This record gives sequence, C-alpha cells and structure tokens, in this order.
Amino acid sequence: MPSTTVSSPMGHLRKVKRAATPYGSSARRSCSPSGTKVDRSNTNISVPVSRVADFIERADAAVKAAMPGIRPVPFGHVGDGNIHFNLTQPVGADQADFLAQWETMNGIVHEIALDLGGSISAEHGIGRFKRDEMRQVKSPVELDMMQRVKAALDPHRLLNPRALLPGDDGDDHQ
Repeated sequence: MPSTTVSSPMGHLRKVKRAATPYGSSARRSCSPSGTKVDRSNTNISVPVSRVADFIERADAAVKAAMPGIRPVPFGHVGDGNIHFNLTQPVGADQADFLAQWETMNGIVHEIALDLGGSISAEHGIGRFKRDEMRQVKSPVELDMMQRVKAALDPHRLLNPRALLPGDDGDDHQ
C-alpha cells in the first residue's frame, strides 16, 4: 500500500481536501482562503450520475437566487452521483442570519435532488439532521417497512438510537 504521509502526493491531496472541506456537523465554522471565519452549511445528496451536471447547475442557480452572494461549493463523488453541496455564507453577511436560513437552503437543494430522481441523502445516510425530513420524502408504507427492518435487526435499539428513522425516539413503537 502506498504511503499517505503529507510528503507523498496522496497525503498532500488528503491534507488539501481536509483543509478545504473540514468534516463535522452540518453547520460549521471554517477558514476562508483570506483567513477570516465564515460559516458553511453542508448537505449530502445523491442523483443519477446522468443528472449530476443538471443538479449542480440548477442548485447553484436556485440558492444564488434565494440568497444573493452565497457561494456554493459542490464536490464529492460525482462519478457515483453523490454530491456534497456546501453553501458558504456571503461575504459580509451576518452569521446568525445565514445559519437561520439553513433549513430553507437545504430544502431548495433537496427539492432539486428529488426532482431529478435523487435522494436527500447519499453515502453518509440520513443521520439526525435529516431524520424527520424523511416523512416528507418517504411514504408511510416505506417508513413502516424501514421501522420493521430496523426492529428485526436491532430489537434492543442499540445501533444509532434516534439517528436513523423518524419516530425512533427510543419509545416502543408497537
């Protein structure tokens, strides 16, 4: 296996990637190239590979129309249709005002992904931030089936409690 130290080409690439797109929560602080602090809203969606370019074009235009000055940063696994669609606050914008629009902006991005035959999640799964949004994109039958599969595989609710399915709040769902 090739070395991935910072001195190797792959190590350098990983260091650049992590510096440009720090991992963590869906709304995070990071440094801009100028060194000033900015806020970023991240989402992780998927679309059919043939629709990736359409998604990026439409989502870019839609979020810019909704919030002038916003700086979309789409990247990721475009070869398999999984896209991290990060939104960096407009220069000079108030952090609290920007973060207050997090759900609205993600809603815009998710609506476009769904319209193109995609999903509101990709390789990172639903998690806590998107859990309750599943009620809007999955039918009651689909949600019931998911609950039943989870109950069969995890009857004691030890795996990812409260992080996977809407209504999975730790109470018995019988």
